[in-house]
Amino acid sequence: MAPRGESGAKAGNVPRPGAQDFRGRQNRLGNRAMALETLPAADLARLVVLPARDAPRLVSSTVEDRGDHVVERLALRIRGTAVRGILCRPPGEGPFPAVLYCHAHGARYEIGADELLDGRPSLISPYGPALARAGYVTLAIDMPTFGKRREPGESALAKALLWHGRTLMGEMLGDQLAAFDHLRGRDDVDAGRIAALGLSMGATHAYFLGALEPALAGVAHLCCFADWQHLVATGAHDLHGHYMTIPGLLAQTSVGRIAGMIAPRPQLVCVGDRDPLTPPDAVDIALAETRAAYAACGAAGALTLVRSPDTGHVETPAMRAAVLAFLAGLAGREQPMHAADPAGLRPIRPIAPADEAAVLSLNNAHAEELSWLEPEKLRAMIASAFAAPCIGTLEAFMLAFDQHADYDSPNFLWFRERYRHFVYVDRIAVDPSARGRGHARRLYEELFSAARAAGHDIVVCEVNADPPNPASDAFHAALGFVEVGSAAIHGGRKTVRYFARRLADAGSDRPRQ
Repeated sequence: MAPRGESGAKAGNVPRPGAQDFRGRQNRLGNRAMALETLPAADLARLVVLPARDAPRLVSSTVEDRGDHVVERLALRIRGTAVRGILCRPPGEGPFPAVLYCHAHGARYEIGADELLDGRPSLISPYGPALARAGYVTLAIDMPTFGKRREPGESALAKALLWHGRTLMGEMLGDQLAAFDHLRGRDDVDAGRIAALGLSMGATHAYFLGALEPALAGVAHLCCFADWQHLVATGAHDLHGHYMTIPGLLAQTSVGRIAGMIAPRPQLVCVGDRDPLTPPDAVDIALAETRAAYAACGAAGALTLVRSPDTGHVETPAMRAAVLAFLAGLAGREQPMHAADPAGLRPIRPIAPADEAAVLSLNNAHAEELSWLEPEKLRAMIASAFAAPCIGTLEAFMLAFDQHADYDSPNFLWFRERYRHFVYVDRIAVDPSARGRGHARRLYEELFSAARAAGHDIVVCEVNADPPNPASDAFHAALGFVEVGSAAIHGGRKTVRYFARRLADAGSDRPRQ
């Protein structure tokens, strides 16, 4: 089953209509794309049916001082509709550079603007506090069908709007532009240094906004940049949400050209080549068009690409670092502000003997999920592990073994009976005080790199099925793991599901026949 993507993917196998004629269709689509001319911003606004721009009204605001940053909870009135906003800012008067933060989809309609404070599985950590600590004001608002605006739902609202000659994308972009107007009207914001930033659906909103609003200083977007014609040709368009339905769009323009309308202003593009929502070929087509637009106005250096070959629909540490550097450049700073470690990127290092007591304490605090360990057992496991990393002062740790380990875990043995070469994640734990900082994802990505460097093709793990662990299921799906089996262990007291994540297309990671 395909994982549900942050852009609003539907579970199920991706249909591939006309796959046998794909090359011919791709050529025809490419020829038609070459014939398209750059679309003026006013025409793009008409195409998405952008509502008439109306100044937002601030209805109420509550302020919470969190010490190193301030949170404001806003009630805005946008074109007669009550819209919730969440704003994070540094202490002080400013004016500060600012970020219009566009939240993602992921079929998590309940999140909405809360993503700014609470994050989501595809992010390393929430952006709001991190950017406030780095010196930025950041605002996110609930999009229609998300957060406090969940009713009516996306499908019903998209259809109703289309029947009335409007689009959900246009309504969303109109609301985002109203949020931008609120930002640039604030006394604590430098109106000339406002950027748009988003992941997945938020990424799509960000580059559309950059094309429509010339006052945006720059745009950074993660994990939703691809040629839509290519998505249609391969069936991958059906992984995306209804909000992207814009009648006639592909007859007049393309994603690459829309993103190219941001030129010559700076733009950061971040993609993962294992993302089913943005296949590499579709990324290449869009990227070529955007690069051509930047080159045509002599601004090739203003377009930055961060491409991760082994990750999917998730933010990586390299992407986070690139976003911070990009925003610092827009703000006129030579380097991002690292005070208080705004991105939460504590160093990853091997577990040392002096750490063993803290590792044991953290492990045994989660014994129901991980199993109890005695000091001698832990010491032996660390000594024989393929990888035994930790973060900071034991905010998190991981133990992983390869196929050669002398280890009697029934889950490890299940994999060894079926795979010739593998790296098995035996356990990973994050201290409750450090959750939400992306530590687990960073440990996995570090392991992927170490396993690949050692010649491995696959990383495996298990997740409890009974008792269930839906949060772990979503986390591993976002990292690209797929289910490969299940078993009842410990005399039937626990049921687990087994997962594998390929690092490369090679035969050595295939189960024995």
